[in-house]
Parts: sequence; structure tokens; C-alpha cells
Amino acid sequence: FDQRATTQEAKLQVKLAQLEYQLPRLTRMWTHLERQAGGMTKGMGEKQIEVDKRIIRKKMGKLRKELETVREKRLLYRERRVKQQIPVIALVGYSNAGKSTLLNTLSNAGVSAKDNLFETLDPVTRKICLPHGQEVLITDTVGFVQRLPPQLVA
Repeated sequence: FDQRATTQEAKLQVKLAQLEYQLPRLTRMWTHLERQAGGMTKGMGEKQIEVDKRIIRKKMGKLRKELETVREKRLLYRERRVKQQIPVIALVGYSNAGKSTLLNTLSNAGVSAKDNLFETLDPVTRKICLPHGQEVLITDTVGFVQRLPPQLVA
């Protein structure tokens, strides 16, 4: 997923997913370390795992805020398209079903259409002119999968 994420939103989503995956798995990584000294105070400080979890949670919070900003911008674009009253056609279907190939055929979009699951990680919208002259927006959506093998996601 990381290699095919091209938009800012997709890159942020991948980073967030990686951190969410990593957070509960930190538990057994630092069992060999003792508590860190707490500076000038006497007594035990926090464990390295607690420091790492705090850092990861902070990064996750920052990524969520950035994602929200990107989503707000996307909402503005969507509202602008609605105001222009241009019809929208969405290509939907299972992953690897040919949606990107169809978009390329209709619009010369140049979207990657390789024979890979989840080749399209970001929706792509292009304006095309129909034979009778009407302009429409056509969107290549992210495919959905039925019975996804768990090891593919993990």
C-alpha cells in the first residue's frame, strides 16, 4: 500500500495505519530494558515502552489532524462541483475489475491500470465530453474486495 499511495490523503492514511498496527505490538519489544531514571527525582521513571507509546500516540494525533484538513479540502472541491451542476459518473466494482482501464479508455487519463489488487488507492476524477456534447465527470473509485485474506492486510 505504501508504494502505491500517491495523494497526500493516501500517504497519511498509510502512515496512520502503520502506527495503529505498530502500537499494540510494542509490548514485547522492550522487555529487556529497565525503567529510565527520572532526572533529579529519586525513584523510578517511565519505561521505554511508555515513552515510545506516547510518541506514537502523538504522531497518530498529528496525522489525524492532517487527514481532517485534507478531507475538508476535498469537501470544498465536492461542493464546488455540485454548484457547477456537472453530472458525476462513478465507476464502482471489485478490485482489479477494470475500472481504471475503462477510465483510461474514456478519458485518456493515464491512470495506472496494472493487474494488481488495490492498484488504485485514490479516487481519480476526469472531465469528459459525451458524444452529444454534454460534459460529465467520471470517477475511478477504489475497488472493494470480498473475503479478503487476513494475511494480505497484516
